[in-house]
Amino acid sequence: MKKTFFLALAVSTLLFTACDRNQLRGGTDGATFGDIKIAVDETLAPIIDSQLMVFHATYKDAKITPIIGSEAEAINLLLKDSVRSAIVTRDLTAKERAAFASQGYHNIRALKIATDGVAVIVNPSNKDTAMTYEQLRDITTGKTTDWSRVNGKRAGKIEIVFDNANSGTVRFVQDTLNKGVALPMDHVFATKTNAEVIEYVSKTPNAIGFIGTNWISDQEDETHLSFLRKINTVGITAEQGHVGYAVHWYPFQAHIAQKYYPLRREVYSICREARMGLGSGFAAFLAGERGQRIILKAGLVPATAPLRIVNTKRGK
Repeated sequence: MKKTFFLALAVSTLLFTACDRNQLRGGTDGATFGDIKIAVDETLAPIIDSQLMVFHATYKDAKITPIIGSEAEAINLLLKDSVRSAIVTRDLTAKERAAFASQGYHNIRALKIATDGVAVIVNPSNKDTAMTYEQLRDITTGKTTDWSRVNGKRAGKIEIVFDNANSGTVRFVQDTLNKGVALPMDHVFATKTNAEVIEYVSKTPNAIGFIGTNWISDQEDETHLSFLRKINTVGITAEQGHVGYAVHWYPFQAHIAQKYYPLRREVYSICREARMGLGSGFAAFLAGERGQRIILKAGLVPATAPLRIVNTKRGK
């Protein structure tokens, strides 16, 4: 862990000091100056907003404009060279790397910056706040369509709610939780943002929503706290046969870090720059000490900075 952390700091230092040399080459931007656009998966918007606030306050000559959208939109913008980098919850696929290679980009950098989770939320009136991994998968594959067949605490047709049909959360649920099985579209509802998922679930007794944990993970952010007051968060066991089975885990930082919470996903900064530009500089900032501490404070699990876990409760 320490070796990885110091390596990231060394890379960060190299990128930031390279800006002077880059400027001498006549580049329009460097690691800490210039004006560029980046694409951000909407589910990661809160943490990237916090990162950009500090980055811009530190580097006055830098202007990074985030384009917020779905995961698919972020990757497409990167492929079309409309943005310098994309912040998403997965690495590039082999097909996408081949597409970049066909454009002459053979070494696209995908830098892991954090581990996030997908939080499962229900209406405050819903007492089904503890499920097994298998119960949840039965809901998302359409095998279970009524709450009466979950834990018997309520009845009514289950409404599944996501932020966007092309979001990274939808892809994650289908690929990871459902193991490739498509969602039952006859009772799946898509809003536009994670905030709208929270609002919809808060007003719909039979809804179950899926959001990025960084929308509710910062316990010092009043917006996050206001979201938490509107919904109940569901605890989930690990998949049968895995560590953590038979104990309900929540999307807490410690549970994600210890790999007990099953709906974990990695966050990447993917940059297409062939030189040390502002996109590379921001990626280095995210992986460096300050960026990792922002991630830590926001309740996500940093990729390189050490995480100290004290008196962690093992679910219920």
